Amino acid sequence: MSEKAVVSVVRCLDYEPEKVSQAVKTALELIGGIDSKLISGKRVLLKPNCLDSSHPDRGVTTHPEIFRAAAVELKKSGALLFYGDSPALDSPSRALKASGFEQAAKDLGIHASDFYTPVEISSPNGKIIKKFNVTKAVKDADFVVSLPKLKTHSQTYFTGALKNMFGIIPGLRKAEYHFKLPDTGHFSQMLVDLYSAAKPFLSIMDAVTGMEGAGPKSGRLRDIGLIIAGFDGVAVDSVACSIIGLNPMDVPTIKLADEQGVGVGQPANIEVAGESLENVKVKYFDIVKPAPDVRFLGEWLSHKVKNFVTKKPVIDGILCSSCYACINICPSLPKSICAKSRSPEAQERKPPEIDYKSCIRCYCCQEVCPKGAIKLKRNFFAEILVFLYNFLYKKISFKIFKI
Repeated sequence: MSEKAVVSVVRCLDYEPEKVSQAVKTALELIGGIDSKLISGKRVLLKPNCLDSSHPDRGVTTHPEIFRAAAVELKKSGALLFYGDSPALDSPSRALKASGFEQAAKDLGIHASDFYTPVEISSPNGKIIKKFNVTKAVKDADFVVSLPKLKTHSQTYFTGALKNMFGIIPGLRKAEYHFKLPDTGHFSQMLVDLYSAAKPFLSIMDAVTGMEGAGPKSGRLRDIGLIIAGFDGVAVDSVACSIIGLNPMDVPTIKLADEQGVGVGQPANIEVAGESLENVKVKYFDIVKPAPDVRFLGEWLSHKVKNFVTKKPVIDGILCSSCYACINICPSLPKSICAKSRSPEAQERKPPEIDYKSCIRCYCCQEVCPKGAIKLKRNFFAEILVFLYNFLYKKISFKIFKI
């Protein structure tokens, strides 16, 4: 049997600097420590989850104290550090400043890297994507360190170390992948191909405060109180999912990565160091339940059923500020979200409208909405159908329903 992937789980109840520093140090020691002979004098890119210009207290981005603690440990090993991320809409500089990374980096003498210029990298083992246009920072780096945030995700169910790599795709180019790969399975495979191409050296997950429900931005914060780390990001994601009560093999990115040898996703093949999973599991975490896999019904009928049961983005006209960020990010062509027509004398913009016939259910609009005004909903009968599916899948394990 091959050697198990090692993932450390360390308690850290808040973001008090000394506590975070000690927790990150312990987490790295438990996985064998950083090999200074390997990274000394090498250019190491720190890649946090900086989804947008959110303040750290909102729990949308990796907390800057996690970034700071990881940077300190890497500098001890002689790494030449730089950092960055590419949000979907905000400029990298504005987002990194608002999220607290710029100040933390400045304190440590770490410079931001080029997350604007696109360059091509190959993904020789990619199943559907063989070449990616990524930010120049990735090509300039000898090693990449992923600093993800534990959150649910409306499309891929979970966002962690694997999904964090999507931030190396420059800005609005992310929308192109959503448009070309609207199906969750294909989009997840693209993420696995991208992760394989970027080859993160280390993943340190911020699970001190996580997000449940309508993640990665509009969900609710949950205190988890953990730092999770490992050299295998797939294994880190798998352990995190187990902690919040989500079967890792129900998450397409983890399942695909495990099957293709990109990383270890099966819990049985992962050794957990530090806290016992039984002692840190979070009860009643509001996870995103996988949509039914109905491909056995045939292409035409499965498309109809999937369209019926998949949640639709719905705009709350009261919360909506009519900023039209959703229109700017919408990848479908023609755009599924458009501004309402209004008379010339109207003084205020109205909330946009969604054309569900062309909507590809990528949920980019929900992800970038600054007011949390876009909710994901399905009608009553679709909820009943999904409930029955989940009952059969979990209780009866009927083979035809397995993902």
